[in-house]
Amino acid sequence: MKLNELGEEVIDYVELTLYAAAEHVDDLMAIGDGFFKPKKARDRNGAFRQYEKTVKEAKKFIATTANQIKHQQSRIRPVAIPYSYADGKGCLHGYFFEGVVNGVVGPNRIIHSDQQVFSLTTLLWEVIAFLIQADRALFLFVTSLFGQLEGPARYLTCSVGEAVAATARLPLYTFGEQHPFDRLEFVLHCPIEDNFPLDSRLYGSILIPWLTPERHQFESPMMSFQGDDVTRQFMLADVKKVALKQWTPPQFG
Repeated sequence: MKLNELGEEVIDYVELTLYAAAEHVDDLMAIGDGFFKPKKARDRNGAFRQYEKTVKEAKKFIATTANQIKHQQSRIRPVAIPYSYADGKGCLHGYFFEGVVNGVVGPNRIIHSDQQVFSLTTLLWEVIAFLIQADRALFLFVTSLFGQLEGPARYLTCSVGEAVAATARLPLYTFGEQHPFDRLEFVLHCPIEDNFPLDSRLYGSILIPWLTPERHQFESPMMSFQGDDVTRQFMLADVKKVALKQWTPPQFG
């Protein structure tokens, strides 16, 4: 499969998203460090240690993937799986991180030791989950240092809210990897007059649930590699499972 201009742009933005999320980790740690002049005082502070632990746990996937792109020159490659069902056709989009082992180009063995393809929409939820967990960790850290804060201590910024709404408009599925919804609970509050931003008319999105899985017929995956005019061996990424995930029916009001 050869990427068109739009496909290349999507992959570029996915990589930039991972870079931005990884840089946000540095911002979070810099904020924590700013409350302590001597490093020893910071390391002895229980609130900071808990804050650091929470951010470290939340950033695992982000940090691992961003490091592979930045330091190992691993690139994201797209995977597309066409499917059909009773009323139409569609396509599920995934990706893998490219790596080279003994002259063979294929899925990066560090990231894809257990699974060779990830869902593209799951990646977006992973980034959002990281941002929300990091936001809560920072809030708890600051309030533990200074007690009750005056004024609105927490609010959802417009940009984050728009990112959540945009991602909820996309189909919800995995290729077997754990989805953030499996370990975290997301509750979306949307006034009834504002529910139109969620209506993408995309099958599998928050307002248009999947039919039962057995009613879908999936075709062979299509994927892309970047040639260098030297490499002659490529290992195709293997998609072993497709899981169509259902939203809990939304309530507006």
